[in-house]
Formats: sequence, C-alpha cells, structure tokens
Amino acid sequence: MMRNLVVEEARRWIGTPFRHQGAVHGAGADCAGLVLGVARALMLTDYKPAPCSRQPATDELERHLYLAGCTGIPLHMGRAGDVAQFTIPGGLGHIGIFTGASVIHAWHAAGAVVEMPLTGA
Repeated sequence: MMRNLVVEEARRWIGTPFRHQGAVHGAGADCAGLVLGVARALMLTDYKPAPCSRQPATDELERHLYLAGCTGIPLHMGRAGDVAQFTIPGGLGHIGIFTGASVIHAWHAAGAVVEMPLTGA
C-alpha cells in the first residue's frame, strides 16, 4: 500500500519545474528534492540535507541517501516506490522514484519532473 502511495505522490510532481536545490511541489525540484519532497509529503523522513553541488558525484548522493535512512539493494530486487540511484554520463549521481517499469525524476534536460521508461541506456 505505501509503495503505491509513493508512486502516486511522485506522479503528482510530474511537470514541476527543474530547480537546483528545490523541493517544492509545483514550484521547483531537483532529483534529490523530488525524492525528499515525496518522502516528506508521506511523512517518511524529516531529513534535511546540506546543500549539494549542481552536479553531484555518485558517492555524494549515496552519503545523503544513507543519512536519510535508505539502504542499498541490487537493481533486480527493486520494487515500485523504491529510490532508484544511477549514474548518468560524466559520472554524475542521479536519483528518482522507481515505478516498476519506469522512473520518475527531476531531469534538467527536460526542465521538469518527468516519468521515463527504463532502458538499457
């Protein structure tokens, strides 16, 4: 049930403009802000991270996820509502909400929170 609520809340954020350090539905969010905003809306965390760089390294995001109470699992064990962590070209860290067949994330290239199917790329 909670997993469905996480995905529903994340989908509610689709269209929120991309904004570095943002975490406000409708006003602006970056990838971490989306995940934190969804978790806060559902009262799953009260973690308040220190500001991070606009292009965080994967280890920087891993540290924040650990401090927020997340534990890592292999991708094949992921379920809808989990936080998906991945590396984008250039070695940059990125996170979003896994839906089972797609990922919802704040994507700077799209300028907003979007839902994209998972591909090998």
